[in-house]
Amino acid sequence: MKTPSGEEITLLPGGLTEPLKLKDGGNAMLRFPERTKTFSLGEQLILTPSDLTEFCQIVAQETDVISKGGLAYARKLGIPNQKEAPMS
Repeated sequence: MKTPSGEEITLLPGGLTEPLKLKDGGNAMLRFPERTKTFSLGEQLILTPSDLTEFCQIVAQETDVISKGGLAYARKLGIPNQKEAPMS
């Protein structure tokens, strides 16, 4: 994101370490556009670096959601997390 003064702010994961404060108040909102790429059967997939970055970010986010859900379910069943398990 580039401000009118020319300051550049990265919005990639890990780029913001604290809330983004706007000069005149308000909130910065991030919205991901829904896009599709269509390939024919047998066609070589050619992805731009941007395509690959978006794909990897989505996979990482969803993996985190699934992982947290699995840990919560295990905790509900009384199964301790390895980090929570007592040392023997």
